[in-house]
Amino acid sequence: MTPPLDPELARQVALLDADQREWFEERCAIREHDGLQPRAEAERQAWNDLLAHFGARASRHLDRK
Repeated sequence: MTPPLDPELARQVALLDADQREWFEERCAIREHDGLQPRAEAERQAWNDLLAHFGARASRHLDRK
C-alpha cells in the first residue's frame, strides 16, 4: 500500500508492526472500495478502527518507537 495521504498518519502507520499494518490496510480498502469513502477519509476511519481494535496494544507499540 502507498503511505497514507496525511503525513502525520503516514508517520504513525510506519510505526505499526506487520499484523497491525495489514489490519489497517485491509480496513482502508474495505472503507474505500466497499464503503465508497474517499481515500483520505477511509484512512482516517481505518486508523480509528485500528485504535479501537488493538487498544492499549497499539498505543504501547507506538509509544516505544
